[in-house]
Amino acid sequence: MSKAIINIVQIDEGGTNPKTNLFEQPLWELHFDDEDKRILGKSKMEEYISKGYGNTVFQFKRWTANTKSGSQVRLWAVVFTDNSHELLVPKKFYEMITLGHQRKDEEKYKKLEEELIKKQAPQNPALFIGGLTEEEKKEAEELRKKLDPEEAFRIGLHLHDDEKIEDKEAVWLDFIN
Repeated sequence: MSKAIINIVQIDEGGTNPKTNLFEQPLWELHFDDEDKRILGKSKMEEYISKGYGNTVFQFKRWTANTKSGSQVRLWAVVFTDNSHELLVPKKFYEMITLGHQRKDEEKYKKLEEELIKKQAPQNPALFIGGLTEEEKKEAEELRKKLDPEEAFRIGLHLHDDEKIEDKEAVWLDFIN
């Protein structure tokens, strides 16, 4: 489960992205409820926001609005590639980033599960689940007898090794004579 974000500080002067070790400007420092901090670059921020909304982010920006009473309110503007947009208070923005992070984790684990299932499944069910019926075995044997070993090999039907050797010897003897 993802930790709750309590604040995001935009580092306008930029710095070295800890994941890529490249200079980026700006960077964002996420502050979590357990006092942990994490620095993200633009691509990760856009990825998490996109996954949170299920829509590709074109651009996002922090805005500061001045009220008539003289106080300031921080807002986040998110523009998507389909030209729709959202104007968010910080709490909602943090929730969408957290949701995006959760969805990314779910996708990652789903992909891992699918790969594990593929690894555990037998490659050819006929070889591992009960084999061939007597009729299928008879048909396969007849086909093996009719086919040229090299042709069978070319189309993916592998004959017994002794059949290949015998036929290769016959071809070699024809070649010599």
